[in-house]
Amino acid sequence: IFRNVQKKLGVKPTIIISSLGFLFIQVILQFSKEPLLIYFLLILDGTFLGLFWPVLMGALSAISNSEEYHKNNSLKDKLMKKYSLAWNFGGIFSYALGFFILFYIENIQIMFLFALFFAIIGFSMALIIQEPSHSFDKEIIVPIDKGVKAIPQREHISFPIFLPLFMIGIYGFLIGGMGLIYPIKSEILNFALFTNYLFFFLRMSTQTISISKSMDFKIKTTKKMIPISNLLIMFSLFLMGINQNLFIFAILFCAFGIFNSFYYTLAFKLIVFRNIANNTSKYSTYFETAIGIGF
Repeated sequence: IFRNVQKKLGVKPTIIISSLGFLFIQVILQFSKEPLLIYFLLILDGTFLGLFWPVLMGALSAISNSEEYHKNNSLKDKLMKKYSLAWNFGGIFSYALGFFILFYIENIQIMFLFALFFAIIGFSMALIIQEPSHSFDKEIIVPIDKGVKAIPQREHISFPIFLPLFMIGIYGFLIGGMGLIYPIKSEILNFALFTNYLFFFLRMSTQTISISKSMDFKIKTTKKMIPISNLLIMFSLFLMGINQNLFIFAILFCAFGIFNSFYYTLAFKLIVFRNIANNTSKYSTYFETAIGIGF
């Protein structure tokens, strides 16, 4: 819905608006946690989230297409890796924090205070963010049978746009399903509440390591890992369904994080490449919409 907001307002104002929205929601949650109010705030939170992620990813594409990065493919790969590692480390930290707090205090209400604290930090960072520089258009003209074709300077691949959108949708579905199913099963098995945070911390940690490594792979190499990942993820989910042992759950979450990361890596790189090739950020919106549908 808000895919054109960034074009009209720019990256920084859009990030500020969304970050301010997150902060506003967390302030309200300090005073009331009525279920109906929380449902409304979750809808509002999702709205601001839909404004936030595509803009960040679009900014990444714009920076990758700037003169400094346009000539150096290794710089682009490093930038994509840093972006992916940044939000993954955020997830690792939040799950680790939740684990330690609930392990010693067993009061999940405290997490709302930390959420407010991080919302304040996020809004403060939004105020100092810089608008990305304008794109640098440089193309190679290649003669072909039916005229000429302009292609970007990087790994030469062609793919239908639905491929990365389908891949990231699967990623979102698997992550969202895991986030729903395990907490229910842990409650049925009378596991401690902190195990939710502990196991998701393990998943995020192994996912981060795997993304860090797979971002250095060529697209074709990452693509070859998808069939293997499919089989291992299906096997892991089956074992999670019948397992009742905490230690085995820990192993399965680690495996899930490693192999599910290939979906994200492949889809993410393809979308960024498509943005760069077309000098646009619109595919970032499609990317975030697809992962949202998956969730």
